[in-house]
Amino acid sequence: MAFRRRSCACITTPALLTSILMTAACAGLPADYPGYSSLRVVDVAPAEYHGAAGHPLEEACRTWRLSASQVQAFFHLADAYEDRPYERFYLVGCSISGHLQADGRDWRFAINGGGIATWENDGTIRHFGCSAKECEPLLLLPTDGMEPD
Repeated sequence: MAFRRRSCACITTPALLTSILMTAACAGLPADYPGYSSLRVVDVAPAEYHGAAGHPLEEACRTWRLSASQVQAFFHLADAYEDRPYERFYLVGCSISGHLQADGRDWRFAINGGGIATWENDGTIRHFGCSAKECEPLLLLPTDGMEPD
């Protein structure tokens, strides 16, 4: 059985956060991007912060936004996992959620700022993670594969 660790990323440089957010704000893929026909995002809620008050991530989370097309792009680019892929992605205290339709079902989705995500419907949970280069501008803290330097 593989050891799974949960990691928490700590971003402390406001300039780095601003740079990441500016990149994310400009990100987006065209409406004719492959894969859009099988997945439809119904709504996207504002980001929710789940961390200590006053942490630099709190401000970054407050300004992090994803459009419906960016959510679609994330899931098109993401890999599906049988279990939570915590060992490959940072888990940050900020997420964006909403609803989507896929496979003839309605799902509640949540995308963590570190690149892991879930779909939930009637007790069924699907796990995703996006390590594609194209996902980097969509996230607060893109993955580096959790590889030590």
